[in-house]
Amino acid sequence: MNKFAFLIGVDQYQHLPADRQLPYVAEDVRQMSEVLQKVCGFSICESITGEEANVRKLSIKLREFCRQQCDPNTLLLLYFSGHGFLDEDRNGYLGCYDTEIYDEGLVQRAIEMRNLKEKFLERKLFARQVLIILDSCYSGAFFAKGQTSSEDFL
Repeated sequence: MNKFAFLIGVDQYQHLPADRQLPYVAEDVRQMSEVLQKVCGFSICESITGEEANVRKLSIKLREFCRQQCDPNTLLLLYFSGHGFLDEDRNGYLGCYDTEIYDEGLVQRAIEMRNLKEKFLERKLFARQVLIILDSCYSGAFFAKGQTSSEDFL
């Protein structure tokens, strides 16, 4: 079995104040990658942090990674460390470098948790075995039912 990991660490946020930045996330991702490779036997670990962790680049890189590396004999681990948000309807989002949050509960340019759940766990588009680790606020929204996807991620 192939064991691949895709790690996302959003430590910088273009539209959030300095006190909302997460300076330790990049190091968390580096250490997670090291443990996955040395201890857990993952052969490929793709890591994205900093300004590269914007929603467009993340979508492209994750799609390319999955298409090139994954097959039915793959264990895919997706790891996210960063801010999580809820919109006014309590839909969960994972923040990206370019995510914008408005007082009205509007979240733009973010990874919708429902979209990840559908593609990776329900439809299993890329791998039969997927482990998703979300190190963020509101990660429990990942399992909320009845959400609809307004924008596609991937």
